[in-house]
Amino acid sequence: MHDMDGSDYTACTGSRSRFPQTVSGAGAGLGEAGRDITRPGPAVRYGSAAKRAGPGKSEGSAIMSSHRPGSTVIPSMRYRDAPAAIDWLCDVLGFERHLVVPMDDGRIAHAQLTHGQGMIMLGSVRDGDGPPDPAFKGAYVVVGDIEPFYERVRGTGSEIVMELEAQEYGGKLFSVQDPEGHVWHVGSYDPWTAQH
Repeated sequence: MHDMDGSDYTACTGSRSRFPQTVSGAGAGLGEAGRDITRPGPAVRYGSAAKRAGPGKSEGSAIMSSHRPGSTVIPSMRYRDAPAAIDWLCDVLGFERHLVVPMDDGRIAHAQLTHGQGMIMLGSVRDGDGPPDPAFKGAYVVVGDIEPFYERVRGTGSEIVMELEAQEYGGKLFSVQDPEGHVWHVGSYDPWTAQH
């Protein structure tokens, strides 16, 4: 299966707080046409989807359940230094590693990072990729207690491109640029719960 950035992946779930486990089982780590994408570097999941699935249920059935949590729209992006980007996103913005598929040369074939009920997918830039899409204007991350979150991000030395300020539509917002120039907007306004 391919995600929107063209990377092969095996869907697994979990959180960064658990000990990583190598994906196993029939078909695990197989890309399109049965290509084994975990041979260079095993896909690593954080936590266990199998535990949630229960006896006699496959990981896939747990993930594809109509009752599963999470967003059905998942942004996808590429980074020149994807391992460093993953570290930055987790250490600075609080993302958690959900699935990481490394390649033998140190690049990332595919990664899934979660933030609350949201997820992003990312991978390393590959030969043949075109220039970055100039239409990409960044992503918005919802946080609850934004003032301490802002201070923590500022304390990492990351480039704040817009200071924290109140917004007319509600909540507060600031923007920070990641090491490769993507802008991440962080705000307390939650469009899912806002009264319109």
